[in-house]
Formats: sequence, C-alpha cells, structure tokens
Amino acid sequence: MYNYPKETYDLVLSMNSQNIPMTVISRETGVAYRTVQAWVYGETKPRSMRTQEEWDEINKKIFTPETRKKMSDAKRGKKRSVQARRNISLSKMGEKNPMWKGENASDAAGRARARTMYGHLCPEGKEIHHIDDNPRNNAPDNVEFKTRKGHMERDGRMNNRNEEGRFK
Repeated sequence: MYNYPKETYDLVLSMNSQNIPMTVISRETGVAYRTVQAWVYGETKPRSMRTQEEWDEINKKIFTPETRKKMSDAKRGKKRSVQARRNISLSKMGEKNPMWKGENASDAAGRARARTMYGHLCPEGKEIHHIDDNPRNNAPDNVEFKTRKGHMERDGRMNNRNEEGRFK
C-alpha cells in the first residue's frame, strides 16, 4: 500500500472537479484507478492525511479482540502433544505424502534417504551399501555397511582404473 502525499490527493480531487475521467486522472498522476475512485467517492483518503482518531476507528474495525487473539494464536502455532505430532507425521508418510514419487524417485534420492535412515548407525569409516544394488530399496535387510574399498570392490568400481591406478 502506497503512502501518497496530500498534494497528490488534492490534485486528483481538483482534476475530478474539472470533469476529467478517472482513467485519465489515474494515468496522469500515477495513482491506481481503484485508489482514485475511492478518493473521489470519499471511501478513503491517503494514509498520511488520516488523524489518530481515524486510525483508532480503522483498528477497531479490523482488529477486534477476537481477531487479535486469533492472530496471536496463529503466530505462536498450535500446541500439540507428542502423540499428536507423531500421528500427524505417520499420516504423511510414504504414499500419503504429497511429494511421494514412488518408483519415479531418483537413485540419488534413494541414497539420500538411506543416509537419513541409517547414517546414525553407520560406523566411522564405513559407507552404506545396498545389497541388491537398488538404492531406492532401503529395507533394513537390504542395507549393509562397508569400507570404501570394500564397497568399490563389491560394486565393480575397482576395475575402472587406468595404468597409473587412477579411476577412469
């Protein structure tokens, strides 16, 4: 919302008294057509011209005690029990989640999910390996922890070296 100076307001009203169309007034002054209309019909006036009493009246209409309480509650958020939060979380898991991609999920997303699910269980110096080589299958019996070298040997990446021993 713009705060127009009193001079702009006076200019709009004087142009209107000269029977200049509101569309022309809007274009010439740079004030939105709906604002020009509101000023001409006496619905409102620029914020800078409002008295404290007018502001109090506006605030009474807009912010009733009930509205203020609702706004306060909305800002704080609703308090929920641990069980309620758990139920909400469970209700949005898997296929019920609006972001669910199912079999269309990328391999990178599957690996990221595995790190989230099992990263805290992975010993230091080990990596998460998917036994069936499907990174989207994060079932507990499909995940094992291997060293970097062991993981690369299992996946066949150790064979991808050139004569100097560097990976291709």
